[in-house]
Amino acid sequence: MLKISSLLLAASMIASSTSFSIADTPAQTVTPIATPADPSSLTFMEIPMPDVTFYDRFIQAQCDTIVNRQLPSGAIAMYDNAHWLENTINPYFAAHACMGLLDAGQRFDVVKRHIEWFFRNMNHTPDHLGVTGTIYDFAFDPVTLIETPKYDYDSSDAYAGTMLTVLRTYCEKSNDREFIAAHAGDIKQIYGALIATMDEGLTFSKVNYPVKYLMDNAEAAVGLESAAWLFWNVLGETALAEQSASRSQAIMQGIEQQFWSEDLQKYSVEANVRGKEYGDWYDIYPGASSQLFPGMLGLIDADSDRNRTLLQQFSREQPDWIELRAGDAPWALVAYAYARSGDF
Repeated sequence: MLKISSLLLAASMIASSTSFSIADTPAQTVTPIATPADPSSLTFMEIPMPDVTFYDRFIQAQCDTIVNRQLPSGAIAMYDNAHWLENTINPYFAAHACMGLLDAGQRFDVVKRHIEWFFRNMNHTPDHLGVTGTIYDFAFDPVTLIETPKYDYDSSDAYAGTMLTVLRTYCEKSNDREFIAAHAGDIKQIYGALIATMDEGLTFSKVNYPVKYLMDNAEAAVGLESAAWLFWNVLGETALAEQSASRSQAIMQGIEQQFWSEDLQKYSVEANVRGKEYGDWYDIYPGASSQLFPGMLGLIDADSDRNRTLLQQFSREQPDWIELRAGDAPWALVAYAYARSGDF
């Protein structure tokens, strides 16, 4: 059995992607996955994969790509190779890349250096929106390697959620508990940034953008689950562990109750002051890809009738998702969504 993270495949946004097809499968009952009452028992789902040399080569190629994108500072960067993306350090995508390395069991030193970069560069005092524990996107010069903060970020909930998941996974894989424990204050600040925009069981993207996204909230739920594990198993913060686990459960329930539509048989992409936006299947982002996040991240059973129906609909509406054109970004995480359901 080989554990593959969504983030190993998502790391190929920097490099390449590969095609998987969805097969019709027997219907099963959908069951939301609840957070255990005891945060110490939280575990990630293992994904069985065929022992095929192709996958080994693919995984190694992606890991090599990630390692080669690390700057001397420790940041994992995105280069403007295709002339549509500026040379950027995006902490959200960097967290995805770190998860890829961790799940592949490779180069924990690279991940640790990026974590150290994150801790050094996160906002330990209130940022431009008054939130502590966030981190800005950075630009960097590919010649001088000078890094310059952009003084903004795409979201505070998803950035924090993905980083907390990296920290938990790094700790589990490397057993470097002393390092994680030494940054208890930083971890609490990241947790604080994640819950800073919680409202009625869901999170806004950021303080000045009061939109609740399905994607962000799915990542926030997993991040809070990870925070609960860290608080319980490493930091000895029982009260925070219970609080974080409870909030993770609240988001999972909020996604089920506020985003899922029985009538439309799909999730809303976002909820804002005007109501819910369900998006269109012909629009890969966010309309179609958002539908895959609950199953991909384990909020619903990947083998459930609902998840398989959504994957089949995605296949019908987005048959060319693997084909890249000028200006496109590979949606390699879609391959992971299929893999979670056992379709390789």
